[in-house]
Amino acid sequence: MAKKKRLNLEKISDEQLVDLFEKAYEEQVGQINSIGEFECTCTRTVGDSEVKMEVMITGLAGTPTPDSYKTGKVEGSEKVVVERDDDTELTFKLEPKDTICLNTNDYLVVYKAS
Repeated sequence: MAKKKRLNLEKISDEQLVDLFEKAYEEQVGQINSIGEFECTCTRTVGDSEVKMEVMITGLAGTPTPDSYKTGKVEGSEKVVVERDDDTELTFKLEPKDTICLNTNDYLVVYKAS
């Protein structure tokens, strides 16, 4: 199988990236870690090739804790690979140090691709 090319970030909207990331995150991380409630936000800086995906997780019974993310104990969470039908892909890597508790149940994890 041929190696996939890097997704061209100039030709994809933030909304399309969020859709791709949410699907990939659900399949690669969410399902195997009982993460059912999450919401993603994409941020980019103009002129920068870095893309940041913030994932707000609603902590329910059985959901990993923020500390689990910070210490790398969430199965499959170290990276999320988004793929398109045109044989392009983009790998997002978890930034454990950027994990933030929002309130008693909710927290934010950050993935970056550059």
